Amino acid sequence: MNIDLTLNLVREIFKKYPDPTRPDSQLLTLLELTLKRNDFEFAGRIFLQICGTAMGKDYAPSLANIFLIYFDNLARRGFDIHPELYFRCLDDIHFIWPGTRKELQEYEVLFVFLEFFAKLSKYMRKIFARLGA
Repeated sequence: MNIDLTLNLVREIFKKYPDPTRPDSQLLTLLELTLKRNDFEFAGRIFLQICGTAMGKDYAPSLANIFLIYFDNLARRGFDIHPELYFRCLDDIHFIWPGTRKELQEYEVLFVFLEFFAKLSKYMRKIFARLGA
């Protein structure tokens, strides 16, 4: 999840579902602090997380759902051709494509970031294995 995009999406959710008792500005400030300043130690080295959120944060599942609502809307309506069927269950995406193979390749740009994270995860597992973690 891109942090700045995610913060904007939360802002939009707050606007869409206003609550006069909710301290939106303060919540957004705290969310930004916890997302942008999440450092951690691993194998004797200090790292700063620059994408997504740390596992174990109470708000992580809700934040992921907010981001995936945006992703799903873009996948359904963000292109000239729309899938005939599109649904997602957690991290599994299924759709029926009515267009050509070339048009599908253009549509797949949307899924590039998913592939990036899959590759990053595989790379990190190799690093952790080398470090004996």
